[in-house]
Amino acid sequence: MKRQWVDAPEYNKDLVSRFYDLVFNEQRVGEAASEFMTTDCLEHDPICGDGSSGFLISLGELLGKYPNQWSNVLRVLAEGDTVFLHSHMELGDGQPHLAVAEFFRIDAGMIDEHWDNVEFLPGQVRNNGRIFGGPRVPLPVAVPDIQRNKQIVTDFLTALFTGPVEELPALVDKNCRPDFVQHGSSYGDGVAAYASGMTTIREQLEVDSRGAFKIARIIGDGNFVVAHTFTPYAENEAEDHSGRGTVNIFHLDDQGRIGHHWETVQLHPRVTKSGNSVWDNGR
Repeated sequence: MKRQWVDAPEYNKDLVSRFYDLVFNEQRVGEAASEFMTTDCLEHDPICGDGSSGFLISLGELLGKYPNQWSNVLRVLAEGDTVFLHSHMELGDGQPHLAVAEFFRIDAGMIDEHWDNVEFLPGQVRNNGRIFGGPRVPLPVAVPDIQRNKQIVTDFLTALFTGPVEELPALVDKNCRPDFVQHGSSYGDGVAAYASGMTTIREQLEVDSRGAFKIARIIGDGNFVVAHTFTPYAENEAEDHSGRGTVNIFHLDDQGRIGHHWETVQLHPRVTKSGNSVWDNGR
């Protein structure tokens, strides 16, 4: 039976979830591409070519290299035509686990654009038991409160990455709950550890950065807010990186204070296979 397209976030969530399961867990890649992707889908993953043809080649190579991989989807969030998916990928055979954060833009019931951020997790990381834990399902929230939460996160991230470094402890303390839980792999738990970790990151970025911090996209679903950010790196950096891409996932309480934070961090190359940037919109 032909699928009936409905322009709604819940429908789009189901569409992306089915696509993802077909690709990674059932490994029916060709069927998934044919049913769920436009032929000229824009790809922002640095090692994947454009269109469904580029997707088939790249995913065929991945599954050929890691035939025993498995992906566990943890959070599926959506606003408007954009779906966000947060998953834990196991490559199998003793390989590192991955934290994967992806954005899909849906056009007329088909995936038409895709961005991702992938973090390889070493065997021993801080908060190892908490990286994928925490709330998964968004609670119902009125639209004005969703917009409020998105603005809170926008202001918070902008201050974290561009404000005075010495003010970070007070900034984090103001915006995070006292029982704040940190799920990011680079930090210890709690408010003080988050402020300390961000201070270290900012000090390093002061050396490496060559351009303005960007919030490329931000969506709100219930009491979750997800923001895709990017900080360009210096042109004379020894390694061939365009910058630091981060996907931040925030879970807020009814007062707009942050209770949980997850993130994936990836250093992106200057040149991508498709020629598309890793953060900008392509259409």
